[in-house]
Amino acid sequence: MLQIKDLSIYIKGQLLVDNISFSIKQGEMFALLGESGSGKSLTALSIMRLLPANALYGNKSSICLQEKELLDLTNRQMRTVRRQRLGMIFQDPMTSLNPVMTIGKQLSEAVQGTPDKEELISLLEKVKISQPAERLNNYPHELSGGMKQRVIIAMALASKPSLLIADEPTTALDVTTQAEILKLLRDIIYAENMALLFITHDLALAAQNADQIAVMQKGCIVEQAASKQFFKSAKDPCSKKLLQSLPDNLHLDLANPSNEQILSAQSLRVYFPIRSGIFKRTVGYVKAVDEVDFTLNKRETLAVVGESGSGKTTLGKAILGLLPEARGNISRGNDRLQVIFQDPFSALDPKLRIYDSLVEGIRHENDKDKTIDKLLAAVGLPEEYKWRFAHEISGGERQRVCIARALTVKPDIIICDEPTSSLDVSVQAQVLELLTKLQREYGLTYIFITHDISLVRLLAHKVIVMYKGKIVEAGDKEQVLNSPQHDYTKRLLDSVPSVVA
Repeated sequence: MLQIKDLSIYIKGQLLVDNISFSIKQGEMFALLGESGSGKSLTALSIMRLLPANALYGNKSSICLQEKELLDLTNRQMRTVRRQRLGMIFQDPMTSLNPVMTIGKQLSEAVQGTPDKEELISLLEKVKISQPAERLNNYPHELSGGMKQRVIIAMALASKPSLLIADEPTTALDVTTQAEILKLLRDIIYAENMALLFITHDLALAAQNADQIAVMQKGCIVEQAASKQFFKSAKDPCSKKLLQSLPDNLHLDLANPSNEQILSAQSLRVYFPIRSGIFKRTVGYVKAVDEVDFTLNKRETLAVVGESGSGKTTLGKAILGLLPEARGNISRGNDRLQVIFQDPFSALDPKLRIYDSLVEGIRHENDKDKTIDKLLAAVGLPEEYKWRFAHEISGGERQRVCIARALTVKPDIIICDEPTSSLDVSVQAQVLELLTKLQREYGLTYIFITHDISLVRLLAHKVIVMYKGKIVEAGDKEQVLNSPQHDYTKRLLDSVPSVVA
């Protein structure tokens, strides 16, 4: 189906993809693994011929799709190939959908010719969206993350492509939705006899779903093998490093919680009003957080687990005092709270140097430079990084800066809202080790919001499981994860992908 030979890519004279070769058969899922910056997405864009204008292919480069050499085609011919033979699913469905157009309109643009309503409904049925006729009139913001991603898949399938490229298609989704989307993709490629290039940094998802594995490092493919063989006996040091960085293979030296209670919540609720009619009268409420109770001790990590829309992030915002709709009792004395967000790049002002981002929290101290140097050292960054901008450092380094910024106000409690979900597996391991180290040294207490059960097993002391705004299960980590009582918790645990050697 697809055959790549001796592919090299240069941008501004720099070699970013170095002489790689691989092939994908019909009905096969081929996973391309590697850390951020290894060249995975550049490889995908090269197949689509969507590289930036200043990119150049090496002289011997060859990309053949169904025996047609794509690099020999004119731009006009390539547009026809994209429309008829190639489909691509991007990482963030919200940025791939037009927020002011209905789902039906966007699907219509993806289908060749003038489709009728039944054809559009059939596309949505193929990706297993409930009530497809009604969804055609919806706008993207009216759909959940999983539904938006299904719409993107439907759009990619609209032209009945031979090759589907999925670039990190499940990164922003919760664990059960991830499992559903990957199963859907597998079912489709087998049913339609397509080929799928699956780009990911999630080794567990690759292990559960891919037929073939290739690992990229610094623009080169360093190892390639059948999936079972790769996860049983990886040979390259880079592959072994990735596997060793999996949460199941890590051991963190957790802090010992004290018996001193630092935070408690009783009957905490956040109800958002539903307004309707000309006068926008309140006709009901969305119960985002509904009668939640919990306690937290000093140096303890409480994991808040649940699917998207379960109320996890809303709970965190309520604890921080950011929601005027919040009701109930939160007792935290004089303890200071800080937050670490999911996306380190959007959390940092791109116009400010790292120094300026950190100095905001210590503006009343005398020796600001010395304090900033200590903070950077605490999160494992060199002193000279304070003069850099956010775009000049890697994703893992940006998250370290966000952690340093949280430490500037000397917090007692830090709310970590999916702080590693956008990071590759080896950088994730570094950030987790850093968080536990800081907890031991500074006596920090964490509320760790996540949908990744493997991280919960690794660093939590206690767990609460949320579903539709309510806590359906709570207790010590071993109790909740090893002996779950609620069916919802059991479903979450059953959806967790694992790497089986």
